[in-house]
Amino acid sequence: MSQTSIKKAFTTIILTLIAIVMSTIGLKLSMPEISTSKLTFESVAALSTAGMSMDITPMLNTSGRLIVIADMFIGRIGIMAFLLIFITPRRPQRYKYPTENVMI
Repeated sequence: MSQTSIKKAFTTIILTLIAIVMSTIGLKLSMPEISTSKLTFESVAALSTAGMSMDITPMLNTSGRLIVIADMFIGRIGIMAFLLIFITPRRPQRYKYPTENVMI
């Protein structure tokens, strides 16, 4: 394996773990009465698009549901693709449209 592939894999693992921790914290803040292990399971299942649940999704409030929806969206498109939307700098254009002065 090339070093680039190893770095991408490591970055994906770290970013996924960070996303799981952040969404679990967000879920815990929105629903403190539910155990952390159940919220972690919901977060991991949503991010991995596994389709599993511990049957607490209907009990979530609006902010908790939005967090789970965001996890599902990020899991569907991939964490690297999601973050590259915000991180990738714009490339300079290598072409120029022709201009012409029209006599009026």
